[in-house]
Order: sequence, then C-alpha cells, then structure tokens
Amino acid sequence: MKRPLCLVCLLFMALLYAAVWFGMPPAWGNPLPAPVRSELQDEVVQVCGEVESSQETDDTRILVLSNAILIFHSKKLPIQKAKVTLTENVPVPCGTVLLVSGKLREIPKPRNPGEFDSRTYYSARKIYYSLESAEIQDSSPDYDPIRQKLADLKKGLYEGLLISAGKDAPTFAAIVLGDRTGLDEETNLLYRMTGIMHLFALSGLHISILGMGLYNVLMKAGAGIWPSSLAAMSFVIPYAVMTGSSFSAIRAVMMFLLAMGGKILGRVYDTLTALAFTAILMLMESPACLYDSGFLMSFMAVAGAAWVLPGITGIVESIPGFQWLGEESAEKTAVAGSFFQTKGKDLLRKGRKAGVKMLLASAAIQLTTLPVTLWFYGEVSLAGIFLNLLILPTAGIVLISAFSTALLGFVGIIRGGSIWILISAAKMTAIPGRLFVHLYETMSRRASGLPFCTWIGGRPALWQCAMYYLLLACAVFSAYQYRFRTKNTWVLKGGQLIRFVYKCSFFILLLLALPGICFRNRSLFQIAFLDVGQGDGIVIRTPDGQSFMIDGGSSGKKNLAKYQLMPYLKNQGLSYVDAIFISHTDLDHISGVLQLLETISSGLTTIRVGTLVLPDWKDPPDTWTELAKAAWTAGAKVVTGHRGDVFQGKDVQFRIISPQSGVVTEDLNEAGMVMEMTYGNFKALFTGDIGEGTENELLTDGQLEDVDVLKVAHHGSRFSSSDLFLKAVHAETAVISCSENNTYGHPAPETVDRLNEAGCRVEYTMKSGAVTIQTDGERIKVERYIQEIRN
Repeated sequence: MKRPLCLVCLLFMALLYAAVWFGMPPAWGNPLPAPVRSELQDEVVQVCGEVESSQETDDTRILVLSNAILIFHSKKLPIQKAKVTLTENVPVPCGTVLLVSGKLREIPKPRNPGEFDSRTYYSARKIYYSLESAEIQDSSPDYDPIRQKLADLKKGLYEGLLISAGKDAPTFAAIVLGDRTGLDEETNLLYRMTGIMHLFALSGLHISILGMGLYNVLMKAGAGIWPSSLAAMSFVIPYAVMTGSSFSAIRAVMMFLLAMGGKILGRVYDTLTALAFTAILMLMESPACLYDSGFLMSFMAVAGAAWVLPGITGIVESIPGFQWLGEESAEKTAVAGSFFQTKGKDLLRKGRKAGVKMLLASAAIQLTTLPVTLWFYGEVSLAGIFLNLLILPTAGIVLISAFSTALLGFVGIIRGGSIWILISAAKMTAIPGRLFVHLYETMSRRASGLPFCTWIGGRPALWQCAMYYLLLACAVFSAYQYRFRTKNTWVLKGGQLIRFVYKCSFFILLLLALPGICFRNRSLFQIAFLDVGQGDGIVIRTPDGQSFMIDGGSSGKKNLAKYQLMPYLKNQGLSYVDAIFISHTDLDHISGVLQLLETISSGLTTIRVGTLVLPDWKDPPDTWTELAKAAWTAGAKVVTGHRGDVFQGKDVQFRIISPQSGVVTEDLNEAGMVMEMTYGNFKALFTGDIGEGTENELLTDGQLEDVDVLKVAHHGSRFSSSDLFLKAVHAETAVISCSENNTYGHPAPETVDRLNEAGCRVEYTMKSGAVTIQTDGERIKVERYIQEIRN
C-alpha cells in the first residue's frame, strides 16, 4: 500500500458513518441533555462567551461566541459555541468576553426534503444554539488585538474595493475576501446554476496563487527555502483567518503547510496523502464535517484532480487521434516552414493540449463530486464543465487583480486619499479582473438560457452513492493498470489482451456507475404537503413522470420558492411541472408560485412550468392578473377552470367542482377552486380556503364523494370542515397545513375534534414537517419528514 494514510482516512470515515447508522452519532454531540433542552427552548437566558466573529447586517449584528457558558437557574452549563443576534448593531471587538441575554433556541432542522440543513451546517462548526433578540448585559474591556486587526484589515480592504472596483466591488470581495454579503441574489443563483460558484470559495486556487506566488518571489530574490517557506506560511494562515476560516480554506491552508514543510525537510509532497492527513485532522476536530457540503465538495474536488484525472488522461491518450496528449517530447518534432510558422503551429498544439487537459480536469472533478452535488442540491451544472475552461486559466488573473486592487485602495484610504496615484493605480489594476468578471457573467447568462444548462436528477439514496464510488474506484484502478502496463510495454504472452481488458473495464464500470446514480424509484403515486409555514404548498408526482402543484405560498416565509419549493422539486428530480393549480390568489397560496415563475423568466433555473390553471372569476383581482402575466413571461400556458372542467394527465385526473363559471369574487376564499383528484381507486380532495358556505353549496349540488385524503380547508379554521361536509367526504386521512405559532389560532381545536370524530387520521405540517402520502392506487402510506413526531 503506497498511501496507507488514504486507507486510514477511508476507514475513519466509514467508522463515523457506522456510528451514526447504529444510533451513536458523534457528529451531533449536543452539549445539553434532552430534559434541559426542552426546558430551555425559547426561554430568556444568559450566555457568556468570547466573541469569535462579528458580522454586520442591515440593522442588527450577528456574533459567534466561543467557549460559551449558559447561565440558567444559577447553573453554568457549557454549550461550546452560540450564534447571537443582537437587537442593535453595536460594534464588538473580536476576543471580547460578553454576557448577553435573549431567547435560547436550538438550531432548527430542515422541515422539507431538499431544504437547507441548518442544524448540520452549524453542528459542523460546533454551534448548537442561537440566542435571538439578544442584548448585551456586560462586556470585558480586553479583546484580541490580532484578530481584531485582521477584522479591521478585511473591512479596510473591502472599502478599498468599493472606491476602486466600482459595481464589481462585491464580486471582487467575494473572490478575494470570501465576503458574499454584497453579492445580489441574482448573481449568486446565476453562478451556482452555471457551476462556477467555486470562484467565490477560498480554496487551493487562492492559496497556491497567493501563498506559492509569495514563496516563488522570495526564492527568486535569493531568500532561501527556510525564509521563503516561513514567510509564505505566515501569510496564508492569517489570510485564511481573515476571510472566515471556511472548511475549504482550512483544507487548502493545511495542505499548503504540508507542502512547505516538505520543501523545508527535503521530502516529496504527495497530494493524496496530504489530503487524507488533512481530512483525518479536521474530522477528529469536528466529526460533523463529514455531513457538510463544503467539506465534502472541497475534498472530493481535490481527489478528482489528483486521483481520477491521471487515470482518465491515460485512457484518453490511448484513443486514436489523442496521442499528442502524452509526453511533451512527442510534440517536439521538426516542423517544416519558417520560424514564425513553426512557432505558430507549436503554440496551436500547446493551446489545444492545454484546452483538452482542462476539459478532462473539469470532467474528472465533476465525476468525483457528482453524488455529493446531487445529494445536497439535486442538480448538476452541465454548463460548468465547459465554462470552467474559461475560469480555470483566467481565475489567477482575476484573483491577483482583485487582491492588488483591494490592497492599493486600502493604502490609498489610510493615507487619507492624499496620494491620489494609489487610488488611480488601484483602478488600473482592477481593469483586467473586471473584464474577466464581465466575461464570466456574460457567458453564464448565455449558458443559463440553454435547456441543458443544468441536469435536475434528484437526490440519490445513500446506497447509490456508495455503489457509485465503488464502481468509480474500480474504473480508475483499471485506468491506472492500463497506463502502467502501457508504459512498461509488457512482452509476456497475453499482455496486449490484458491491457485491452483494463481499458474496456474502465468504460464499462463508468457506464454502470452513471446510470446507477441517476436511477430514481418512482413506482408509487405521491402527494407531498410541504411545510410552508402559514400557507399551502402541494406537489404531486405520478409514476409515469408527470408532476403537478396545487398552490404554493406563505404569509410567513419571504423566499418560499428559493428555500422550499425549488429545493424540493430538485430533490425529487422534477425539472418540469406539467400544471400548477391555483385555488385562489391570496399571497399565502401564490407567493412562492409567483417567485418561481419570476425565477424562470430571469433564466436562473432550468425548472419549467407547462400550464397555470387559475379559477374562472369575473373581474379578477390584480394578483390574478399579475400571476397570469408572470406565467406568460415564463413561457407557461394560462387557462381558467370552473365546475365541470376535467384536466386529464396520463394516469391521473383532476375534476374541478368549484367555483361555477364567471363567479363574482366578493370573497376570494369562498370563490376558490376546489378539486377532486383521482388515481386508480384513490381519491383526494383539495379545498383551498373555502368555508362552510361553499361546503353547503357543494353538499346541496351533490358534488362531494368519498375520498381517501382531504386537504383540510383554510388551515384548519373553525369556520370550515363542518360535520355534514366531513360525513359526506368520509376521508381516511386529513392534512392540515399551517405554522405552529400563527396568529389565527389555526388549527381550531373544535375543527380538530370534528375531524377526529369523523374518523380521520389528522396530519399536521406544523408538527411533522412535510407530510407525504404514497399510494399504488389502492393502499396508502403516510410519511412524516420529521420522523420522531408521531400523532
């Protein structure tokens, strides 16, 4: 075994996964016992700790306190770290010891599939609690001068960018300072969609260019290995701390230190061994890193470049017409013609070779990170494979340009602007970086308009990820064996045949791995009642690949489409919604749908909507018209529905039973769309926000039938779901969608009593998170996303 540390690292990771699997999670070592946690939830308490970081927002300040102590009932309980949101934007130096009071809350879990997992994210950083609406009770006069100087330096560099880089200052700040607070939401979505978000992550690219650049400059100046290495190390460590100490930065710095240590000791640096050693140290410090997307993506990307790429390159070199990818000496053949012709053809060959190698590098990293990307995001950027051909060779220019601009601008500021030449020089050094940033944005916008910009594949199962990496490892092993046998030119009998088998094995194993990670079991019909807070959001998926939505809005969540609806669709692998049915146009039913349509129109997602079905109203309100216009702009067809209309899918049918055609919208709730959905022998009734008046009308007109599932009207309001109505529909399962702390008193206790008396099994999104109902057309299975909740 040439790299024993790699095997140790894999075994250590497997041990951590096994511990979680068998119910002994080392990753979430919550410092407080369960009885204390339940007693403290939302209680006003005091916390004492040292300010580790301070982030300014529009009107508040968010602190992270390390070595935090919870003071409760005269007891002092250690809680490691705490996230504190102050009520006032008060500057607090790093290293200051604070005593703060506020409402203590556990970091929340995700409540829908695909939703960002805040608890795991903060657990990896040893933060388990947040203190909301906090006020400073006392503070120490002392602070950490070094950390505060770094924080001040970061702020000064940002200000230097603001006066020197113009409107590109936020992008420069994200690239060189790791500060994305100034980036607008559209830019974030665009770069993530096109697969170049790594440009904003402080990683090996930054450390190698800045740290290794400093080392090389000092070496050329004759400083020697020891002074050059120590100076480079002394630069990258504070730089990583200043930019936020992300996992990718910590990984890059640790590997850089190992590389410099190797130079000092005269030892050969091995990337994979350094990667494994770094992973072991980081996991020992925080086992929850193993479940963090940033940690996994950073390490997998390096593994792809250092491990997968050489194997793929060796295979491609053997393909007829690609032999020029091999040894450099093969290119140095005599070329007939003049000196300029010779140089021109030589540059052309080198450029072609570099381009293909960068394409292979991008593909290798994409292959290695594919399961991680699908697991956390449900989609993969295909455009990123090609856009990185532009990013990889020019990112160094942008980084150096941004760093120089920030530094010159900062020096110009601290001199009071008197040395105008520094500010002018900063603006000049910004030009190359700004040109490339504009080029990145232009290319990204063009790529985002392509229908194949991203592939929405959905989240794979854990066994699929394990199988994929096993097959990929075997494929790369075959590629290495082929390359080794080729270089040593076997002369033994059958040697050529063995090499051929290795080569074929590589392609066969890769072709088995890719379909395996892409497979999704969709044999059952599924209705997901998403937890959207106070509102409704229902997604229906059929076994034959069709998908439908009924409403999608919330009165309590501002960015519902970004944080709940779109992540869920991507998590399920749904890139096309055949139809969205709108019960009525109150914002708690349409806000997310409107955001989704606007995102589609902006070209910031490859999700598409086929048809928007609005209730057939006479003189509809402005929100109805706004929604229709948004759908048209997004390329969706707009139709209206009234009683008697039937929307037929491949194996599912939606029958509208209310409202009647051209009804006057005096009361949007009562005039809302009511639908009965049929799949095989399974039926579900979706009632919007209707009240007892519309229920009685449906009873009188004989529109109601026995159903299996009832979406309880108006979030469980006491004015809906009458005894006669519930008796008529005779539902087996009833689902109430509302938030836990709403001001309307939903669900009303009397409504819940009526549902129970009618024999319904009542499910609540406020308790269980997303409630998913699966059926084969006969039997029903209910899944609660928050599994420990049982009703």
